[in-house]
Amino acid sequence: MKNTHTLYSMILLCATLSLLLGCILIDPGLKPDDEPGLTDIQLKLDLNREKWMSKMVSNYEFYFQRHCFCFEDDIAPVIISVRDNRIVDVNFVGGNALRTIKDFDDYLTVEGLFDFVQEKIDEKVDSISAEYHSELGYPTEVWIDHDIGADDDGIGFEIRWLSIK
Repeated sequence: MKNTHTLYSMILLCATLSLLLGCILIDPGLKPDDEPGLTDIQLKLDLNREKWMSKMVSNYEFYFQRHCFCFEDDIAPVIISVRDNRIVDVNFVGGNALRTIKDFDDYLTVEGLFDFVQEKIDEKVDSISAEYHSELGYPTEVWIDHDIGADDDGIGFEIRWLSIK
């Protein structure tokens, strides 16, 4: 009886070890320093960038608001107009004056926003969260925290709506 118990214990141990070793070998490309959270963010970004690119949208307008510890003008909501994948106009929401052309450098197209998120992934910032439009794939809400321990280094943005022209 004791030999049977020992045999079952050894079989159970071998099966458990095989299972554990098998799980380790399932993804041989995974490195110890890989961060599953950033991998998920990368996959989500890639999927939604592809979705956006497949729509071949080059003329659109969108409501954009930056979130950061910045100057008031930098976080004021704006309507960005894009033609042939280039920003042609930026207007404050709420009757404020038009931005001049030199101010366009402070804003990005949807493709530029995808690139911005990619840069932050590549920098391996402490935290990234991103939501995307279910049909068109453009980013609707992004928050990036370079250093979770710092109080004022986070930056984000939201796109409340986008209209194809």
